Amino acid sequence: MRVLLVSANTETTSMVPLPLGLNCVALAAGNAGHQVELIDLMSNADPRAALSEAIGRFDPRVIGISVRNVDNQNMREPRFLLAPTKSIVSFCRRHSNAPIVVGGSGFSIFAVAALRYLDADMGVRGEGEIPFRLLLDALEQGGDLSGIAGLCFPGKPVQQGYAERAALAGVPIPPAGAGAGAAIAVRAAVRLPPAEGMRPPAPARFAMSSSEARMSMGSGWSAMGVSVLRLRRWRPCLSDRAALGQGKSRPG
Repeated sequence: MRVLLVSANTETTSMVPLPLGLNCVALAAGNAGHQVELIDLMSNADPRAALSEAIGRFDPRVIGISVRNVDNQNMREPRFLLAPTKSIVSFCRRHSNAPIVVGGSGFSIFAVAALRYLDADMGVRGEGEIPFRLLLDALEQGGDLSGIAGLCFPGKPVQQGYAERAALAGVPIPPAGAGAGAAIAVRAAVRLPPAEGMRPPAPARFAMSSSEARMSMGSGWSAMGVSVLRLRRWRPCLSDRAALGQGKSRPG
């Protein structure tokens, strides 16, 4: 099955991460026999043109979109960052009939509300290596989706709470060099340098339930990469909560 994976993060205010987590998901899907292409919107001067070209040329049967950030983690000047991702989902919808699956560290914090806001077909909460591969296999074979842990559909709770976590020893790690792996093409791997004199952001406060903290220890969809070894601490501002609850972006 042809699968297009999209790293939707284009935020450069604090750091410019590599989409290593999404690469892990791409490798897992490719190793299962699927034809996978990954496009990183961060490294494209015109993200929509690059996405349009990839969709037109590759004609994917499934589109997966990684959601890294919900907001900019700046309590003094908060910005809601799901709105740009929603526009990417809408763009894919206009240019392809393929089902759209969203996942990632940002999505996984508020999976049900984020899925409703983004208007995607389904989502994966937690690490994606296992559930996304199972989802692709089921879609290709016309199988049952109800037993896939971490999968969620609009208006329904996440199946079994969050995704099954693979043992680290069994998680495929992208080797050095772009494009390595089973039938995977990583597009435009150019990186932008950080702004001169930029200071690291202040530590965010932790405000998650125990289950969310356990899940957020790492998401295979996460653009952070190697996030299975690190807890991402984040506290949503009230405007984000309101925007997610109402299914619309926070007014500027």
